[in-house]
Amino acid sequence: MMPAPYEAFPDLNRLHREAVWDPHTGHWTRPVTPTAPATTPDHLPARDKGAGRFPGKPPTMIKIVVVPADPALPVRLVDHDETSLRAAQTLVGGSIEPIDFTSPAATLYVNENGKVDGLPRNGRATLLTWVHAPQLRGKDVIAGDAYLTGPVRRGLDSDASADLIAVLTGTATQVQTRSRHRRGWTTVPDRVDTAYDTPFDAYATALLALEDPDVLDVRVLPAGRS
Repeated sequence: MMPAPYEAFPDLNRLHREAVWDPHTGHWTRPVTPTAPATTPDHLPARDKGAGRFPGKPPTMIKIVVVPADPALPVRLVDHDETSLRAAQTLVGGSIEPIDFTSPAATLYVNENGKVDGLPRNGRATLLTWVHAPQLRGKDVIAGDAYLTGPVRRGLDSDASADLIAVLTGTATQVQTRSRHRRGWTTVPDRVDTAYDTPFDAYATALLALEDPDVLDVRVLPAGRS
């Protein structure tokens, strides 16, 4: 049984309009459109902002996923010089701040002063954060442009994971849930529509699924993965 409208984290109700699950038809009704939450905390927890930055060393190129705050701009895969602090600051428009993701391990870099400086809210990066960084779920939003890397290895960020690249730059995704009363992962059959593109419909659906008290965890995968 799918959950009622997502209420566990009030910020999501401000980020999306109401969505109603109809148990008779087995579909969501009244698609949602993201809007910015009204208020948020002033900072995000982060590790040392200097990690992985070594001026004067030869360039170390990694593949990252850039998530612009402007929803009209596409999410894109680019090559990035991990040793260049200036390049990192250019991507986010100021001082960088990392947020550690789990499942898969990754790091989202955001503008440290994005909300203080009044940068536009980044709904797509916020959806990513709420799924992959549960400690911030419903508690904070991202402001300004952001970019996603893999985990830190030997002091440097690594390539974004193949699964995240496939989800965020591809065209087909699936949402799966893990519940108390069923072994393994179950694919969610329906999808909430948002004003964003396909991958972020999946992320909104994953967050809505967490309203069901039997759901322990959610994940977004490329279509065909198990």
